[in-house]
Amino acid sequence: MDSALIHADVFFFVSTILLTVLVLAFVAAIIYLITLMNEAKAIVRLVRREAENAVADIGALRAKIKESSFLPGILAFLSGLRGGRSKRGKK
Repeated sequence: MDSALIHADVFFFVSTILLTVLVLAFVAAIIYLITLMNEAKAIVRLVRREAENAVADIGALRAKIKESSFLPGILAFLSGLRGGRSKRGKK
């Protein structure tokens, strides 16, 4: 009977260690997932901002094409983009 108690103690000790390791792994996975989601949120914000800039640039291109002929309007727009990107890139 004393042997049965020792086996039960060993079982509960091993079970406790295993459960502790599993909980720690789960917590680490949750922390990693939260970090990953925050990075994805920042990337989505950046993509949204750049998409808005692209829409504004296309709108400016359409306005230039409407007010002047096609080729000079595109060339003026493209030359304006080169100067505008360096300003936009600096924060």
